[in-house]
Amino acid sequence: GTQRIQSRLAERSKLLNMPDQTHNKKMAIPTEQQCLALLRKNGTKENIVAHCRAVRDFAVNLAERLARKGARVDIPLVAAGALLHDVEKLRPNHVKAGHDFVKKAGYPEVAILVKRHGLENLNDPSYRPQSIEEKLVFYADKRVKDTAVTPLRERFDYIRKTYNYPSIEHEFTFAREIEEEFSSLLGESP
Repeated sequence: GTQRIQSRLAERSKLLNMPDQTHNKKMAIPTEQQCLALLRKNGTKENIVAHCRAVRDFAVNLAERLARKGARVDIPLVAAGALLHDVEKLRPNHVKAGHDFVKKAGYPEVAILVKRHGLENLNDPSYRPQSIEEKLVFYADKRVKDTAVTPLRERFDYIRKTYNYPSIEHEFTFAREIEEEFSSLLGESP
């Protein structure tokens, strides 16, 4: 009950005060309300916003589990990146368009997570997720179909059919490697 919630908040507070291994300067990270305002301002469709919320929920839950196992994760950054990852979903090259939109809004570090969540440019190192936060948003998006958490293979079959990819085995293998990385950190399946 209440004690468990207070314990989680205290734990989260400790995590937020941990020094971040990837960023030395103070980052501008939008709150949930600011993210939702950006999505609304951009006219992002409700079904896409619902997907973004589901990806955020999955990513934050996984980030918290990893943090409990000792991983250093910037959870607010993960939450913002997941909420905004599909802000430009209906535009051509939505990861680049989303990156540019979020960066212009004043959140360059969050924009990197948006840029690195897609499948289209995985061979380009500037689009490939590298930090744990980037991998969390990438992986969570590959586990959530609409608003439902699904196995990777099922989600990739859907992506291949929906977006007419002839083959996405390379991308599937990359996502499986991230899943295995998280599994080894957790000692269980993500």
